[in-house]
Formats: sequence, C-alpha cells, structure tokens
Amino acid sequence: MKINKTFLILFVILTFVVYSGCTGAFSGDNTGTVTINLGGASSGNRVAYDGPPDAQMLEYMKFEITFSGSGGNISISAEGERTVRATIPVGFYNVKVDAFIIGDNVHYATGSSTVDVKAGQSNLVSVTMGPAPEHDYPFLETYTVTFDGNGGTGAVPPYVVYSGDTISVPVDPTRTGYECIFDGWFKEAGLTNAWNFQTDIVDANITLYAKWRPYEIGDTGPGGGTIFYRAPAGFNVQGYLEGVGATAYLNFNSYTAYYLETSTSWVTGPEWATGTGTNQIIPSLSQSPGDTTDWDVGRGRLNTAIIIAHGLDNGYTTPIASACMAIGADWFLLSKNELNALHDERIIIGITEARSWTSSQVNAGEAWQQLTNTPNKSPEQSVKDSVSTARAIRAF
Repeated sequence: MKINKTFLILFVILTFVVYSGCTGAFSGDNTGTVTINLGGASSGNRVAYDGPPDAQMLEYMKFEITFSGSGGNISISAEGERTVRATIPVGFYNVKVDAFIIGDNVHYATGSSTVDVKAGQSNLVSVTMGPAPEHDYPFLETYTVTFDGNGGTGAVPPYVVYSGDTISVPVDPTRTGYECIFDGWFKEAGLTNAWNFQTDIVDANITLYAKWRPYEIGDTGPGGGTIFYRAPAGFNVQGYLEGVGATAYLNFNSYTAYYLETSTSWVTGPEWATGTGTNQIIPSLSQSPGDTTDWDVGRGRLNTAIIIAHGLDNGYTTPIASACMAIGADWFLLSKNELNALHDERIIIGITEARSWTSSQVNAGEAWQQLTNTPNKSPEQSVKDSVSTARAIRAF
C-alpha cells in the first residue's frame, strides 16, 4: 500500500448531564458523560477519513483515547464502534488518540490536543491525526475490481475492496457458442496469468477477464451426455413447426448448434415403426437408398419430430423415435450422418453395442441401421419392424 494521505481529523464531543439521584442544574456536580463519536465522514463530529465508507473503516480500526489532566488519567477503548460513552470528572486534560489496525495491532495513526472540561457545558475538541511515527503506514485505500465476461452473461458487479485484500470467488458467468466452458478469471486481456483468489491481493484498480474454452470429445455435456461431435463454425438444426393438436408438442424453431452429445445408455428393444407404419412412406424424409434428404448432421431432430407426428396422425406407433425423445424434449434419434460421427468417436465414447437405428428412412418399408462397434460402419437397410437399439442424442 502507498501513502496518499497525511492526516485525519477526530472530533471528540464531551457532553455533561446530571446523574440520576441529583437534582437541579450542574452546579456542584464534578462529573459528566463523555460522548465520543468515531467513524469516517465528511461532516463534523466524526473521524474524517478520505475514501472508505464508515462501516468498512470501522471494521479495520480500534482506538485508544487517553485523557490526562487535573481530573486524573482516563482511558477509553473503542473497536468497531461509532459511539463511545464514559464518565469523566471536570478539569483540564491533554487528549491523546491512537488508532490501530485490528488483528495486526499496527499503530496506524496518532494525534493529541487539549480540552477544559467544565460542568454544565458541552465541550468540543478536535484532534489532528497523522501517521504514527514508528510505523509509516498509509491510510487505507479502496480499489475497484471490474470483471470482463468476454461475451458471457450473468455480469459480475464490480467489487470495491481495501488495498491488500483478497477477493471472494464470484459466480461463474455463462456463454453460448463454441467456446462456452468457463475456464477461470485472468489478470490480462491476453489470458496468460490466472487470478488466484486464495493468495492474490488487490493493490490497484484492476480488471479480471473471463477465459472460455470449447468442449473436448468425451467431455460431459450440459444435458448429462457425452460430447462426440463439435463444429467451431456451428451447424443448423432444422426446426419443425407443423405440429397441431396432439403433435404440437413436437414443434421447435431452427437454431445454430456447435456440439452433439449422446446419451450414456442405449435405448434397447424398440422397432422403428409398428402396424401400418411398417410399410408407409413418410413424406419429407428420404424416399430411396440414394436419397440423402434426411442424412445431414443437424437433421436428426427434425426427422424424429416428422416420424412421431406421422405415426400419431396415421394410427401407428414409432417406438425407437419416441423412446429417444422420452429422455428429454430436445433429445432425438440421430440421422445417418450423425451416427457416422458417433461411430468415428466410438473408442473415446466407449461404445460396445453392435448396431443402432437412425432416423433416416430408406423407403416405405425400411430405414437405415449401422454397425457402431467395428471399424466398418456397414450401413444396412432394415425393415422398420426390426427390433434393435439406438443412441439418443442432443444438439446444442
């Protein structure tokens, strides 16, 4: 800390009242009640600090006030208080005030003056205080710590702290996009040196900068699944807005996503379609083996909504798509190319199951399945009422 002030003023108010049991005016009374107001303020009758608020300054300071004179020697102590009262006899006194930093017991400042205490009168004495001679300590300063979220939401309000203090860890901000994992607060915009909230102290006005990083393949995603695909530039998740009545819950708007995460367990046993759905062509999906309409990364969620809606509208069930969406409203049966992406990371993800359905249709009676635990993807055109497994996925 640097010295930037050389004095402060302590106003001591001495007020005398009649003690209970006494009658009449002050004549003949040789004692009074001394009221000493302490604390930082710009107005009179208080310690005039320049900067920190009263309550904060008082947390740091304790005062030893000594009256020496014809009425004897009287000592008064105050710690973390604004007002101190004591009984003092009338007489002429030298007044000495010493301020100490609580905890360290550092003799911070000192000052003296005189006062002639008379019965029946209010007596005011001002003490000019400066740094204690044995310790050239500065007056406590406050500094502002500003937090730059670097595009994050949930802005952290500035901290105002005393010089030499550490600061508490703020609530982590959040951010969407590719680099969306909060990775700590750093001392410079270049994000080189992390701020240590346990040991780093504030000795100037500073700005701390949020650092962000992307998810890695194999990380746990925000939905509790495992990250298996990432796209720094993002990809479009095609929306579905055709649901009405019983299918209205399937509606969602298109959005940009940067990651795919897969459920940690497989959906086992269900068919792609049952009943009359095993031989119905679903419009808006691929119509033949060479048709790639519903294959893309970002297409699986739309495919899932189309499959379930078509089943509800035509009186048949769609077990595998419905089971995937039952995990959560934004979980879905992955498309052919989304399954390819999952297959590429099968070792990191730890896939052991042999094959998976996709939401990509081949024709009226078939949909795509694919091997998942071997180097060869081996796509298969499987009849829709085949019993198989699948991984539900989520795009964000």
